[in-house]
Amino acid sequence: MKRLMYLISMLVVAGYAFGQDVNVVSAFKYYNDQYPDLAKQAIDKAIQNEGSAKEARTWFYRGNIYLQVNSVAHMTDFLKKGLDKEAVKQRLGEPSGGIRNYKKLEDGEKWSYSFELVIYFSKGLVDSWDYPNEALYRSLDDGKTLDVAYEAYQKSLAIDPEYKNFNISPMNAMMGLEAVAGSYFNAGVSAYTAENYKESMYNLERAVKVYDDLQKPNPELVYYTGVACLQTGDTAKAIDYYNRAIKMSYKDKLLYYNLVNIYLAQNNTEAAKKIIKIGREYHPADQDLLITEANIYLKTGEAGEAEAILLEAVKNDPTNANLYYVIGANYDNILNDTTSSTEAKDHAFEQAQVAYKKALELQPDYFDANFNIGVLLNNKAAEIFEYINNLSIDAEAEYNTGKEKATGYLKQAQPYLEKAYQINPKDRDTLILLKQVYLKTNNTEKFQEVNKLLNEL
Repeated sequence: MKRLMYLISMLVVAGYAFGQDVNVVSAFKYYNDQYPDLAKQAIDKAIQNEGSAKEARTWFYRGNIYLQVNSVAHMTDFLKKGLDKEAVKQRLGEPSGGIRNYKKLEDGEKWSYSFELVIYFSKGLVDSWDYPNEALYRSLDDGKTLDVAYEAYQKSLAIDPEYKNFNISPMNAMMGLEAVAGSYFNAGVSAYTAENYKESMYNLERAVKVYDDLQKPNPELVYYTGVACLQTGDTAKAIDYYNRAIKMSYKDKLLYYNLVNIYLAQNNTEAAKKIIKIGREYHPADQDLLITEANIYLKTGEAGEAEAILLEAVKNDPTNANLYYVIGANYDNILNDTTSSTEAKDHAFEQAQVAYKKALELQPDYFDANFNIGVLLNNKAAEIFEYINNLSIDAEAEYNTGKEKATGYLKQAQPYLEKAYQINPKDRDTLILLKQVYLKTNNTEKFQEVNKLLNEL
């Protein structure tokens, strides 16, 4: 009955429209009185009128109405049981219809919003909500309402950029475009949360475009658009948006972390170095970026640069066994680099042991650290054996000294390799190394035992 009486009253209003297009007048009235379905019908008819279609006012109303349709269609998208009051206020603002106590719930409150939305709280958290016209409002959105609003505001500006109406909000097309951009952003976030990444990317890209049109670029939005693009698998677009955000001086460390890892996956280490340098300037002490930078140099084999960064990282996190392991592995790289000097290799051999032992002090059951230090000592012994085996027959004293030293390294390696075997008895490489150690140290019993285990694997 209420809606019927309203329609009758609209007929009376229309009688006073004189020469104006009745649909424009009706659309404005429906919009103002919060009947988005009727407002949409009226404004869709109005733009078919040749005279009305030439007026900035018509297109401005169309923008506002479609913005309203989009808003009411998605008014409850974010709502869920247990949401706190602040989260609701951030999305919907203060309750336009007021707040009342609600005795049916413990410490209950009833918040009333426009379009008959009522949210019920218990002890400060959302318990439930009523939205009587939700099905109707959702049916009005075909997924293009924001696109229509955007185009309508643009047409209004093209006809008369100064047009405004102080009696409604937004009151002009420029403010309307800002609201459209915000709605695109919210739609993008909602779609991303629902893991609908293509829809998220579409809406966020549209938001970026509108803000660009308004000459109000938003670096945070640009970054998150890149994140959505990456989730769809569009790496090229993600890189473009990330770099745009960097040019806009966006400082969030995740931007630099993510972009560097994209470049590393593409083996574009030069680009990765450039980006990590910018990120480190913003966050010079950030541990994640420190380690990321170290990974770049580890990937490129620039062990000296990696060493300096890793040592800085371990100062910030001295109880991180993984960091000590990586430091040890980096010294291994220096040892294996044929261009390293003898002094550099001697230093790397000693420091690798220190790093691996520190890792094992913090985490005794660290398989890789046990195995690597065992390999390190075994390789040192092998290096000495190779040298003394090439000595002349009259260098017996030097040979015996070298043999004793090499055997000593093998005996040092033995407990680490045995520990590695205890941690992972199925690892064939560990057993092969143990077999060699037992052979060269004349431990026949252990040699036979390991040989049997290898044959059983």
